[in-house]
Amino acid sequence: MYRLSKISPISLLLSLCFLGLGRPARVRAEDASVALASPSVTSAREPTAAAPKPKYSLPWGLRPAIAPNALRSDSSYAVSDPTKTFVSTLLGGAKFAPNLGAYGKIALTHNNPVTGPTANAVSNPFFFLLYTPEVAKGMRLPVMFGFTLPVGSGGGDNPDVPDKAAQAAAIPTRSAMENALYAVNFFTLTQGVGYAWIKDRLTLQVEATLLESIRARGGQVEKDAFRLNSTYGAHAGYAVLDMLTLSVEVRYQCWLTNAAPVKVADSNRDTLTLGGGVRMNIPVGKITLRPGFAYFAPLDDPMRKSNTQLFTFDLPILF
Repeated sequence: MYRLSKISPISLLLSLCFLGLGRPARVRAEDASVALASPSVTSAREPTAAAPKPKYSLPWGLRPAIAPNALRSDSSYAVSDPTKTFVSTLLGGAKFAPNLGAYGKIALTHNNPVTGPTANAVSNPFFFLLYTPEVAKGMRLPVMFGFTLPVGSGGGDNPDVPDKAAQAAAIPTRSAMENALYAVNFFTLTQGVGYAWIKDRLTLQVEATLLESIRARGGQVEKDAFRLNSTYGAHAGYAVLDMLTLSVEVRYQCWLTNAAPVKVADSNRDTLTLGGGVRMNIPVGKITLRPGFAYFAPLDDPMRKSNTQLFTFDLPILF
């Protein structure tokens, strides 16, 4: 039975997003490297220095609000009572039109449980389009459409048990924000919308995502033919220096149907994590490096009960 009451946050966020549509959209051919540039050089005609260009704070688990040309390695390490799990994701893509880019993402998980064998599992690949128009000065409305292919390891009617366990362990390691990558028996459609306000050195951003999963294989082991899931996030970042940004981020995941994990324990219905980190802004020729380190902790069970601690190292390369 659907929990339709859980959909209300999406409606609220959509209403918030379209408040910025009262002014005509101004689409500019700029990429993330421009938005993250150092302050403007003072003109010879100007007696005072020009105001610094906006320094967009790149989120940790949320989507970018400015479509970039990027190659990004984003790795998370989870330490909990029952296991230690390392998940490394690789994302690549580029713009092919102003504010419109195409991207692909995949993850590799190394799972080391206290009891049982270790395993290395490859996730489903995820492909998506990201459109990030500037709807008003300093305000962007990022919209995403994507899908996964159900080809990850640990799937099918006779799955490799350690690989299947690794895929399950990857979900909390990534704060349950990327469930579609690790649901290896499901074809998942994703739609997302967000809103970002970028003013000088400050970034405020929110987003919501709906995930519709249809079973494509593994009918002997998967009880659900269809699942509906959702994720939400909020990010605040401030460039304290030209090369240094501090940020905080909250992430929330909620099942909208009584999927198999919810039937196991109602505490699995939603996940809430909070954390933050530091990120550098390093121009190197025509590219920009944005390395960062962050720490996240759960605010509810079952992750809190297992004393889960999440550490993230992120290396985006913008070009």
